[in-house]
Amino acid sequence: MKILVISPYPLFDRASGDLRLLNILEILSEQGHSLSFCPVGQNWQIPHVGAEEITRYRDTLSKRSIEIFQTTVPHVLRSTNFDLIFFEFYYYAMQWLEITRFLQPQAKIVIDSVDLHYLRLKAKADLSRSESDASRASNTKSQELAIYRLADMVIAVSGEDSSALQREIPTLPVSVIPNIHTRISPLPPDAQAKHPSTMRAIFVGSFRHDPNIDAMLFFCREVWPTVRDSLKDATLDIVGDAPPESIIALEGNGIRVHGWVADTAPYLRAATVSVAPLRFGAGMKGKIGEAMVHGLPVVTTSTGAQGMGFTPSKEVLIADSADDFADALLYLAAHADEQARLGAAGREFIDMHYGRDAVASSVRSAIDRAISLPTRSLRWDRLIAVAADYVYERHIGWRLKGRSVLSGM
Repeated sequence: MKILVISPYPLFDRASGDLRLLNILEILSEQGHSLSFCPVGQNWQIPHVGAEEITRYRDTLSKRSIEIFQTTVPHVLRSTNFDLIFFEFYYYAMQWLEITRFLQPQAKIVIDSVDLHYLRLKAKADLSRSESDASRASNTKSQELAIYRLADMVIAVSGEDSSALQREIPTLPVSVIPNIHTRISPLPPDAQAKHPSTMRAIFVGSFRHDPNIDAMLFFCREVWPTVRDSLKDATLDIVGDAPPESIIALEGNGIRVHGWVADTAPYLRAATVSVAPLRFGAGMKGKIGEAMVHGLPVVTTSTGAQGMGFTPSKEVLIADSADDFADALLYLAAHADEQARLGAAGREFIDMHYGRDAVASSVRSAIDRAISLPTRSLRWDRLIAVAADYVYERHIGWRLKGRSVLSGM
């Protein structure tokens, strides 16, 4: 099957959602599909990580036998017929879905939600009680659901996200592809020889993502002082791309801010506990699965654990207040056996439910289902409007105003 992916390059070592996409692409290739990739979003990716890094991410795809198009989306859509077109994130589908329907009427269109943005923004608004946050959440919900209604299928990252979508759009086909984690077996010796009475906490997360900024500000201001009062030598490593000044300013009192690192494994192996004090969000939290495959016990909030199917206190400790979070950490520091038990239970849970073999079947089922669904069509008025815009831009508009969304054809 010929599949076209329209997405920014997956920055797989900077964000868990991007690592999930890379894993999905690898699985699709392994399952025998012919993959093409059309990069979008370069206007923000290149300034943020640099052209040299973008070349590295592009080469990662090329080495996996994925065809990379170095041209515009309309050019790609005119050049080759595809069986399925896969959009990563709803906002790129907003820009390109209608022209895709016009130029590729035979193709099934799938949107990978990654997480439901409007749910995350609503949770933020509920926390902040800000009218502007509430307005942004409402506007995003309208836009997100509107574009999902035009897709043949939407992919959710968790059963919770899937249920939320189908409550809003009961007729919408939704399949679930969760985060994908590779088991580390056996664990390296330095991951086994811990000193559990000495707390070495770690937080991993991209600071281009608002929930991670909020989580660390909350944790370092309201939880960490209590921990340090009891454990004078406790340390916290904060690892993640693009920390803002508010996060860098947290340095001190046992806290170290490392920013982006090429490999998180050495930091995770040196830690004794992973913290994920998220107060709002949606989807699944890759930082939790990543810590667990390294055998780390995890303390998180109800928000952090959502979508993963944990049994609290069995695979993970849940704490939603600052006092409860500090108590959970101090409890683990005092109970080496519980650290080991939680670490082993979490590791086994992730391997069973979110290991590569387990998720590969979900990827296959989702693609098979998408291909079997009837292809949706644009309403006749939208089809006429898109066709008129396309003809104008291709033959006239670009001459008058330069390159545009549909130009370059």
